Amino acid sequence: MAENAPGLCCSASQRLTVGELFERGLRRNREQELSILGTGVESVDGIYARFSLDVVEGQVAGVGFRVTTCTALVAYAEYIAELMPGLRLEAARELSATKLVEVLPDVPAFRRDRAVLAIAAFRSVLLAAESDQYA
Repeated sequence: MAENAPGLCCSASQRLTVGELFERGLRRNREQELSILGTGVESVDGIYARFSLDVVEGQVAGVGFRVTTCTALVAYAEYIAELMPGLRLEAARELSATKLVEVLPDVPAFRRDRAVLAIAAFRSVLLAAESDQYA
């Protein structure tokens, strides 16, 4: 991770649980979408994710999402939404599916592919934000 990207690595003392992220994520999943919309991403089995952002002066000001109600996907999306505010767009791009899996090891192995879907959808909104910024 980049040195100018604080928060992209979680501390050992902070233990995130899938259940807590899922509960918070269910609420966020119902909130109004933010000003910049990414393209929705859908897996072959119909699992869907789309993120939205607010950006101020090149920094993420807020993150929203609409995702299929899959516990792992909601937890991954909520983690992204909680982690990103305050980061520059360039730093936000550094988050990877591998990092999501590392941060939430309690997600069952057969659901960890949801991290790839979440990152693909999140990168889509980052691209939209970058295009919007230069339009």
